[in-house]
Amino acid sequence: MSKVDELIQKINKDKKEELLTKGLLRESGARIPFSSPRANYMYYGGIPRGRLTEFCGKESSGKTSSALDIVKNAQPLFLNEWDERITELTSKSKLLKDETLELEALQQRGPLKIMYVDMENTLDRMWARTLGVDTESMYIFSSGASSAEELLEHLLDIIRTGEMGLIILDSLPQFIPECVLTASVEKDTYGGNAKAITKFVNKAVPLCGRYNTTIIGINHVKPVLNSVFPQEYRPGGKAWQYLISVCIKFNRGKYVDVLGVEIEKSNAHPAGNKVEMQNLKNKICRPDRQLGFYTLNYDKGVDILPDIVDVAFECKLIVREGSYYDIIMNNEKLCRQHGSTNLYEFIKNNPEVFDYLYKETSAWVVRR
Repeated sequence: MSKVDELIQKINKDKKEELLTKGLLRESGARIPFSSPRANYMYYGGIPRGRLTEFCGKESSGKTSSALDIVKNAQPLFLNEWDERITELTSKSKLLKDETLELEALQQRGPLKIMYVDMENTLDRMWARTLGVDTESMYIFSSGASSAEELLEHLLDIIRTGEMGLIILDSLPQFIPECVLTASVEKDTYGGNAKAITKFVNKAVPLCGRYNTTIIGINHVKPVLNSVFPQEYRPGGKAWQYLISVCIKFNRGKYVDVLGVEIEKSNAHPAGNKVEMQNLKNKICRPDRQLGFYTLNYDKGVDILPDIVDVAFECKLIVREGSYYDIIMNNEKLCRQHGSTNLYEFIKNNPEVFDYLYKETSAWVVRR
């Protein structure tokens, strides 16, 4: 054994964890997906696990709805992972000491948990349920009259338990520092919450990697008031922007009808709208997919039908010839539909076609 290997072995033994390894052992491709394949298309399957992600945008752009959609998909994902690991351990005829301790810890802990930090006190339970979130199993952290420093320190302690799989911070500008919280209204304060968030994020990044905790910070996009030219900035400080792995900017797109077909803005009763997504930062995959979107229905949440059709065009599962559409199923033409309305209706009314297209498009978007 070389001197370097001996030193590495000694350091890992002293620290009681694998700090130094030869080769990249950590799985970097784990994702929490969006419901829509069109949204997953941007980041090859969803947002990264064990890292920090930012959802930013103007008001009513779809930031919170997108975060709740991630929560909806994380809940069954964490449960399935826990079930699979429990089944794997209990199926063994004889367990090692470490495996016995792991099994006992897993049974006591349960699946990874999800926490929503509702700093704005605007989380709508009915809307969350419409999006498919199990609100009863989600932890809600309300700000009360606590300062940003106190709240963020509590969050670090929660991450250190190793039981938290996903944390939503809604929103970053509402973490009010102690100096602002205790000052009178007449007194001017400067610096905002950047100092508190900087201290938090510097500690949170290694903790998230160690305990596989994902953090989504919802942030605002605000105009620079003293600039001659139109400029925007995102609160929270530079450290947050440097240390996040993904930043997605959301915008409210065109209104749609019940089938997801775009309609005029003058329509008095839209059924939903497109949520546009722009890739501002990407450290998890090739940045070759800069723009994306998904369809949000006001009655049933994320409407994946029009987004499945969009991705099916990309991967040649639906081929257009003039106003006619051919659906390719198992490398054979299934049928021909005239017009987009008939195409949507056919896929919607045939569950086997819907399931096939959803499965194939979901698999296609993660290919590199």
